[in-house]
Amino acid sequence: MDNNRLKPLSSVNQTEGGSGCGPGCNCGGTKSGKKGKAIICLVVALAAVIVLAHATTENTGGNVQTNLSLWGKPLASLVSLNDVAAQKDAVFIYLPAKGQEPNENVKKEIEEAAGKAQSQGTKMGLFVLDEGSKDYANVTSRAPAPCVLVIVKGGGTSVTVTNISEVNLLKSLVMASRPSSCSSGGCGQSCQ
Repeated sequence: MDNNRLKPLSSVNQTEGGSGCGPGCNCGGTKSGKKGKAIICLVVALAAVIVLAHATTENTGGNVQTNLSLWGKPLASLVSLNDVAAQKDAVFIYLPAKGQEPNENVKKEIEEAAGKAQSQGTKMGLFVLDEGSKDYANVTSRAPAPCVLVIVKGGGTSVTVTNISEVNLLKSLVMASRPSSCSSGGCGQSCQ
């Protein structure tokens, strides 16, 4: 009789397969086991891609909707907000520097701030005020353009004059949400 067959399993053999298989032994590993692991990895990766795509679509979808409905034709006056923003809780009205196109970086900051506000349940509207309107001249006589008017339904008006950023716009939104808020920059409606 071969005495090697009766020897106890070494700790190496026990940890490799737990069944007494040693290195090079094919008793515990099957091709279907490797295929199963590959399928599980593929399913997990596919699920991660789907979740990421869904999150990206939601974020992008909100911005696309914002871009299509809010950065179109400039407002002729602030009074026109009664028609175009009747279903909105708050609006950001961008006044670019006179004679210049709206700055894409500023628009992005406005969109980011609006997206954060919308994620909290506030229906936002984004608009550009036509530089030929009386309202543009009135606002820019009190504060230099570029600036952003922040108007909240049932609240007040605030302004981010310079340093237009997502954070400053959100601060202005909070300030304008307070009843009878006054503009710190002097831009917008007068306090009553």
